[in-house]
Amino acid sequence: MMIRAPWSDSFVSGLNEYQASGRFHPFTCGGVGDDDCREILVADREGWKCPKCDYTQDWAHEFMGKGNNDRIETTESDKSENGISGEV
Repeated sequence: MMIRAPWSDSFVSGLNEYQASGRFHPFTCGGVGDDDCREILVADREGWKCPKCDYTQDWAHEFMGKGNNDRIETTESDKSENGISGEV
């Protein structure tokens, strides 16, 4: 399931942990221009941001923000705790 920002602080922490884990390919910049930026995106409460250009993205896969990227199952308490507010 895809989750749209804004995200809770704990969900953001899980997203950035996912990006740094090296276990999966991280989300990268989709910006186009003279150098076709491909920086690794950084999460904050408002969504993903590229540290090099103005590219943003407002969604993530739910499992990415859980902080334990082996566990994909979601309970109602997980949704509440992680600030998950809806589906795409």
